[in-house]
Amino acid sequence: MLEKPRRFRVKRRRVAVAAVGVAKIQLDVNLSVKMELSMEDKRFLEWICLKIRIHSCGAYRNTREGDIWWCSMGENVGVEINGKSEFFLRPVLIYKKLSKFGFMGIPLTSQPHMGSWYVKFIFQNKVEYGVLAQARVFSVFRLYRKMGAISDSDFVVFRESFRRLYC
Repeated sequence: MLEKPRRFRVKRRRVAVAAVGVAKIQLDVNLSVKMELSMEDKRFLEWICLKIRIHSCGAYRNTREGDIWWCSMGENVGVEINGKSEFFLRPVLIYKKLSKFGFMGIPLTSQPHMGSWYVKFIFQNKVEYGVLAQARVFSVFRLYRKMGAISDSDFVVFRESFRRLYC
């Protein structure tokens, strides 16, 4: 006679519970995994709470290619570029509008950088750099406030640099 296969249950413990409006998050971590609390000042729990608010209360934004918006980038992992402030904001160039719900965006920084994955341009009388290596798809729900738009000539430079890097 064959024996029934045994079921193994993974023991888990509650790490944190955060309430946001009606939504409640419960983060569980396997007991065998040890978490370092320092984590270089990462604010993952704050970001998760804000992300739920953005998801449930986000507004549709009318966007155009070449616009620059403050965007809730979040608290990201490893070398991914993070947002700043309590809303995890960073300026993002709308590179390609994909639909009324999403777009391909390029995060911006004011820190000087050199290399083929950066594009230098002037925006509102300040030198800015587009980080082509961090380009990704965003939801319009993440957009916070429009900052303005870049010039047509600078947008052409972005397109050429992007094609050189990725095509």
